[in-house]
Amino acid sequence: MRTRAVVAGLLAVVCAAAAPALHVDPASSGISLRGQTTITLAVQNDAGEPTEATIRLEWLDPSDTIRGSRVETLHVAPGKSDIAMPFRFPTESGAVGPWYRLRYRVHTDSGETGGILTVAHASHDTFELRAASPASVVPGGKYRVTAIAATAPGQLPVEGVRVTARLGNLSASGFTDEHGTVALELGVPADEGGAVTFVRIEGRLGDFVQYVSAMANIDRSLDTRIDTDKHLYQPGQTLHMRFLCRDHANRPAAGHTLPVSVADSQTASAFSSVLTTDRFGVAGVDWNIPGNQKLGEYRIRAGESTRTVKISRYELPTFTVTASPDRSYYLPGQNATVEIRAQYLFGKPVPGATVRVVREARREAMQGQTGASGEYRASLDLRALHKDLHAQERYLDATYTAYVTDPTSGRTEEQSFDVRITSEALHLYILPSEVAEHHYLAVSYPDGSPAVCKVRVNSGAEMVTNRYGLVRLPAGVPSFDLRAEDAQGARGHRIYNVWWPKASSIQTDKTVYRAGEPIRATVKTVEAEGETAPILDVSSQGKPLWSRPMPGSGTVVVEIPWQTEFAGALALTLSGDTTASRTVLFPPADAMTLTVHPARTNYRPGEEAAVSFTARSPEGKPLAVSLGVAVVDRAVGAREGGGAHFARSSRVPLRPDLLPGLPHGDLESIDFARPIPADIDLLAEILLGAEAPDVHEDRSPPFDDGVPRYFQTLVN
Repeated sequence: MRTRAVVAGLLAVVCAAAAPALHVDPASSGISLRGQTTITLAVQNDAGEPTEATIRLEWLDPSDTIRGSRVETLHVAPGKSDIAMPFRFPTESGAVGPWYRLRYRVHTDSGETGGILTVAHASHDTFELRAASPASVVPGGKYRVTAIAATAPGQLPVEGVRVTARLGNLSASGFTDEHGTVALELGVPADEGGAVTFVRIEGRLGDFVQYVSAMANIDRSLDTRIDTDKHLYQPGQTLHMRFLCRDHANRPAAGHTLPVSVADSQTASAFSSVLTTDRFGVAGVDWNIPGNQKLGEYRIRAGESTRTVKISRYELPTFTVTASPDRSYYLPGQNATVEIRAQYLFGKPVPGATVRVVREARREAMQGQTGASGEYRASLDLRALHKDLHAQERYLDATYTAYVTDPTSGRTEEQSFDVRITSEALHLYILPSEVAEHHYLAVSYPDGSPAVCKVRVNSGAEMVTNRYGLVRLPAGVPSFDLRAEDAQGARGHRIYNVWWPKASSIQTDKTVYRAGEPIRATVKTVEAEGETAPILDVSSQGKPLWSRPMPGSGTVVVEIPWQTEFAGALALTLSGDTTASRTVLFPPADAMTLTVHPARTNYRPGEEAAVSFTARSPEGKPLAVSLGVAVVDRAVGAREGGGAHFARSSRVPLRPDLLPGLPHGDLESIDFARPIPADIDLLAEILLGAEAPDVHEDRSPPFDDGVPRYFQTLVN
């Protein structure tokens, strides 16, 4: 027993002697990567007097290989102190730099202590780099990239990171702001020859570096608009063609070589030419159609764009026929009276003309004559049609044709018209669908015109539709029993079951903004798998303009300051492990007003007509523009069913899945100089939709739980 006690006593003495007087607190220690990399060890000296200590530092990579070391001997004051030692971070660390470790050993005469600090957790300066960039670029255009630096744990913004983007021999640099973001812009060479371009984006903070590689397609394609003076031609006439070419940056394609061809339905070439566009991207050419040209459909091709015209032998009409039902729709118990009117092109009525009104589907017909005023009234019995209307159908259209024969010439002209029958005077539609983040109600009359009315929801709250027949439905309600009634007593009823998916969302204080106004966005993020913080991006036509990291879950209100680049439709997109999007509208950058002033309204044959055109910017400044003007005989328009065929292209990306009766054109003619009415703003909110822009997001290797990947050797 005595022997055991002595041994135990000796062991206690030895252990006490080996216990170090210095202790390191890993939680209070850290690694600073700003400027010169500095290691700070939080030391507690319990010796009661200054103690000499030898400190050894080593950088370990994920395979446990030593990538750098430093040894320093110094005196440590008694009590608590922070020991700061410069120690360069390995520049070859690359993507696995955050998973480097610092091994430290502190040796004194009384013993030794040590431990390991992980760079990703011991430093507030390590970051991952993310970059939003366009998926395609135009030669000679601008490549804009928005980079974001965020910490590994918590995804907090890192300020002061120097970010450099390199495209070939070109480069642009900047420092991240307090939000961890920086926007850089590079010019794409006009003679860029490849199909794609690669951009390397470097983020550097002291010795710590992260890289992102981005790729963009080189888009050399052009949007070519084809205009013709009319659609219908005869052999021997001249086909006038005009072409407007723009690249996908919406710039005129000046000096562009444009091959043009006209071919028949069997692709046999009838005409071809090679044109050069002017400074407006405009070119024009005429085809004198041969007198023996084959009749039929012909396709005009300019670049990748096509347009169809028809060559036919025809006689221009000497009179026109109109058919006007007395109502735009008919409810049960109502019959139709249709006014058939025949009028010569010089304005006189066609009296005594024979009129036949035929329902084409069933060959039902009635016959009569026009009076002295060129008018005939046809009465239609609609009882059978109402019986044909199924319960699940909102309406039924029956097509009739009126044939009118001029008694003096024996020529016959025709006019088709529809008669619509319905069981309800108001039609109710849920927009955009039963499954959506936001639901709206559109109320219209059966002819498609909007209905201003009161709507009672589930026998409770009452709402009023605006002048477009629209109203936003209350959120979170799973089913709606909707009863609508207008001031004249017209009624409609509909029951809908809807689903409000639990998803991230972006709400803005409004949809239509005037120049200079900031966007106030409420971003709600739903926690998703993964540790990547979502990014809120603002972009225009695939060009990123503004970015900010958002919380991984919860709701935050963000004010996005106005920029001069805020023009036209802008997409707000939440990307990362959770997604959402929204579109808002600013005044277009290329807006203008065009006024037309004819010198007179009436001319005799052989006289010269004078018309003046004035184009001005929204600020009233005169603009130099390229005009396309067509003068077409009214009789030709009556024969082909229309006038000059100028293509119309919308600057606003409208939803294709909504009611065609909604006035899409009202968004093209907003007066941004005046306050935006609430009904226009709601119309824009519904029509613009939420399509994701063509923007790529690239990132450095993520700071996920990478232990199995980075430390596989040690784990095994």
